[in-house]
Amino acid sequence: ISNKDLPFLYYSYLKVISSDKRKDIFFKIKLNEYLKNKITQDSYKYIIDFLSGPGYGFDKNNLSLAHFCIFIEHCFNSYDHTFWKTFNGPINEVWFNPWVKFLKKNGVKFYFNNTLTKINYSKNLITSLEFSNNNNDNKIVYSDNFILSINPNNCYDIFKNSNLINLSKKFLKLSVSNNQISFRLGFKKKINFDKKYTGIILYDSPYNITLRAYDNHWDDKYKLDYNGNIKSLWSGTLVTTYVKGSLFKKTATSLDKKDLIKEIIHQIKESKKFINYIENNNDFKFSENDIIHTEIFQDWYFKDNRLISKNKKWINTNFNEDHRPSNFTNFENFYISGSHTKTSTNLWLMESSVESSLITCNLIFKKYNDKILKIYEHKSKFYFKLLKYFDNFLYNYKIINILDMLLLIIIILIIYYIYKKY
Repeated sequence: ISNKDLPFLYYSYLKVISSDKRKDIFFKIKLNEYLKNKITQDSYKYIIDFLSGPGYGFDKNNLSLAHFCIFIEHCFNSYDHTFWKTFNGPINEVWFNPWVKFLKKNGVKFYFNNTLTKINYSKNLITSLEFSNNNNDNKIVYSDNFILSINPNNCYDIFKNSNLINLSKKFLKLSVSNNQISFRLGFKKKINFDKKYTGIILYDSPYNITLRAYDNHWDDKYKLDYNGNIKSLWSGTLVTTYVKGSLFKKTATSLDKKDLIKEIIHQIKESKKFINYIENNNDFKFSENDIIHTEIFQDWYFKDNRLISKNKKWINTNFNEDHRPSNFTNFENFYISGSHTKTSTNLWLMESSVESSLITCNLIFKKYNDKILKIYEHKSKFYFKLLKYFDNFLYNYKIINILDMLLLIIIILIIYYIYKKY
């Protein structure tokens, strides 16, 4: 970021973070439109094409000014924001499988590969849920309380099918798809990376490709494949799937899986800085012939000349903030959890999912007069909370933002000082 852009960027950041009731205005402002023509091209590309898209995982075309500033504030507030942390093995083996095993031991029953199709209700109570699977083995589940932890895009379909009109309307406005596509490449050679890098972003590639080398972070006990032929395994994500690629001149979602892999490899080879980086850290040249495994994640399938995801990804945008639901509903025994609900984290992050689940648990515990759980809330520093307090006062009387007010007072004092002196 250019030094001459820093005053404007700090001013914009502080203006958002010092706002509370007024923040709704900033949620509706697109970051890219706000910054365009106000900062240098290099700074703009770094913030929009690097940080916003592949860096933080937002849709850079619909990211709001407020969401971006909130993310930056979370980074500043963390104890160690030098590097992001990653798992030291496959997610299933190091996280989900042990978790499922623990929950089963404590009496939780799982029905995997079943799809929730309908919610049955009577007056202000949910009575049962209906599930289906590929074997046409339909199930009906009864319970005292129901928690729906499903991404908002699928929620809409379920609510509509269940004739829950008010909820379906709310989630229709909340629904948005982020078509980021994930892939893997396996190599027969060990490719060395500097281990201080969690990942690498090719932001000069049309699809804004991000890469992470599993073998650079996994413990040696975890295998990259079953037969040991793969020596380096890369996981990658295509961030800007709506931009035309450099090989087939088509968007990522317009290609079938076979051609998309060709396009990905072509764009990786086109990134001269990245290829030079590999060759400077290894005693061989990068070669497509070393790739012995390619994979677009199973989540994606090609239909009607388009790649479609079975599980749509929700994401924060400049138009869906107003429609984020609370964890409780109009039904006495029905709750909603997930990063799309209202939390202090306020972003589509794992931290928000954890917070949301704890909020739901406490709603149920309170109902039964049980001991509630402690929830870590993501709060602003004291001095920002103080500014928010004063800004809310100004906002109630339709007066300018507290930061603008302070700047105005400083300018008036400077003018007054100059006037008195001369």
